[in-house]
Amino acid sequence: MESIGKKFQSGVVTLEIMIAFAVLILSISAVIMVVFGNQSIIIDTENNSEALRKAVFGLEEARARSGTDFYSIVTKTEKEFSGALEYTKTLLVENITRCKKQATSTVSWATNNQKTQKIELTTYLTNVAEALALGGDCASEKTNSGWNNPQIFASDNINTSKINTVDVLNGIAYFGTNDSPYIEIADTRNATLVQTGGLLVNFSNNFSASWPINDLDAIEWRNPSTGIIKNFVFVAIATSTNQLNIIDVTDIQNPSLVAERTLNNVDPDGSFPEGYKLFYYKDRLYIGTRETAGAEFHIFNVSDPTNPVEIGQGISLNITVNDIVIKEQNVNGDIKRFAYLATSQDSGELKVYDVTNFDNSGIITEISQAKQNLTGIQNGQSLYIVGNNLYFGRQSTSNGPDLYVYDISNPQLGLNLLGVGDVETAVTRIVGSGRFVFLATEKNGQEIQVWDISDSSNLSRIKNYNLSQISKLGIDYENNFLYAVGQTTPNFQMIYSPNI
Repeated sequence: MESIGKKFQSGVVTLEIMIAFAVLILSISAVIMVVFGNQSIIIDTENNSEALRKAVFGLEEARARSGTDFYSIVTKTEKEFSGALEYTKTLLVENITRCKKQATSTVSWATNNQKTQKIELTTYLTNVAEALALGGDCASEKTNSGWNNPQIFASDNINTSKINTVDVLNGIAYFGTNDSPYIEIADTRNATLVQTGGLLVNFSNNFSASWPINDLDAIEWRNPSTGIIKNFVFVAIATSTNQLNIIDVTDIQNPSLVAERTLNNVDPDGSFPEGYKLFYYKDRLYIGTRETAGAEFHIFNVSDPTNPVEIGQGISLNITVNDIVIKEQNVNGDIKRFAYLATSQDSGELKVYDVTNFDNSGIITEISQAKQNLTGIQNGQSLYIVGNNLYFGRQSTSNGPDLYVYDISNPQLGLNLLGVGDVETAVTRIVGSGRFVFLATEKNGQEIQVWDISDSSNLSRIKNYNLSQISKLGIDYENNFLYAVGQTTPNFQMIYSPNI
């Protein structure tokens, strides 16, 4: 197997600048400098120095702006003259996750003999505030694989008739199932290649949730008074009352139920009163149900996870909420918080709501310009956001795409369709890292699909992976591993892709 760090060279002569830049100290961290071009024997040190200063400035400017508006850091190219010499300055930005970008500042110019010279500096930009808002559930490592060779790294078997969902936080995987104890936990931090078994945690206190779990979201929470850090799992329960459970999993061998709440204004005798989907963002928990008698969308204050308080009486949408993603955005200088919903509505499979002032008003406002009325009656199913792009999956359409990517820079002006992909089946969950998204689908033999999203206008499938009877919410990604669950054997798989 080739080592991850190995690099190949073919017919390239590299000249190292060893005298002029023997010691280079930059005010930014983790910077890699590369000088390209077939330079003449006499190097124009002055031009190189000026290009280097411009490249450094490009990164410093990006870092400064990222502190106030992280999502405004996007790829751009501009020209600048220094006397008669023209420099081309490019900032290439790759969105890795909602919390991390890779920025490459490139400055190129033509020498007197028309040979192009180029200097590149690369660094990472992180959005600590967003990572905290997501409860730490924002994988930051860029995938180091081409994901064209997915295979099992480690696995285990969970004793249940069905696993409904999985969420991973810091190497700990949490599963919601249909059978007691309804929640299972796997510690994968020390998993080894070809390991089979030994990942699941035995509960010393024989803990069990009360009912099957439809969805869950794990967070890391810091007590603002004491500074003590704890881990909690928010759980959507398949029951007509106490649909929200909160479990303290700080000690994964001794989980404990710390709170349970009944959703306001939901008829327990209605068609589907159960908790169905949820999403945590910045001390608020957003919960959706299937279409039922009463309110289908609920917002809780969970600044103290042991004492969740529902804000208002819930919002009646008269639709099923199949997925929820929350994002705060700078819109014309104002910080807005939007809820993106994948729904069952035939005329609004993707809907966007402004929830910025909900705490004060108890009102959410639909952004009508952003609603997507797609061809056919297939429901919206899944959502994933990275940078200013939203990836949207829906039920299988016979004569059209099942995967869409939208520009969500300003939902109030509508969503600009950037590209589509024909998955040929329903897309039930989307997770991603860098230039890849991973899809959970209903297509036999292709239940997991890997797509390259580096060009939004030309989404391309890289590889399929067979995981029989995959759960609808059966994948999550963290730090080079895809965690997947289904009704096959083994029903829990850690998948990786060694380079070939």
